[in-house]
Amino acid sequence: MVVDNDGAKPTDQVPPVVSKHRNIVVRGGGRPAWVSYSPPAAADTVDGSLPSICNPAPMSVMPKGRTQVTCTATDGAGNSSSSTFQVTVRTPKTDGAAVAIGGDRRCVVPDQLVWVEGEGFTPGATRDHPDADAGSERG
Repeated sequence: MVVDNDGAKPTDQVPPVVSKHRNIVVRGGGRPAWVSYSPPAAADTVDGSLPSICNPAPMSVMPKGRTQVTCTATDGAGNSSSSTFQVTVRTPKTDGAAVAIGGDRRCVVPDQLVWVEGEGFTPGATRDHPDADAGSERG
């Protein structure tokens, strides 16, 4: 901060500091993937803690391959700085078969939508569960 004896407001010429973010690797099933991350912290000597705005933003759909994310913070005086990291969307090393965990499929009924997270899930793929009894339902 610069102190001026003529009564004018001090001028902030120091940009904020945006923390480094780790690179992210996502296994996207060979398709684009929604990528969730928390923006890195940013701080300024005059304004204190500041938000960082990232592009692409958290929960953006990112294509297969590498995408550079740039996060920028701007202080009250208009000074800004940025930090970058890489998001890599890869194809998982799997046969793509989805298997129910625990053998309980009662929560899935016709026309019910289910959000599935996990490596190796391929939309539209089917596989019989090893414990399934053809034509009967367990109670």
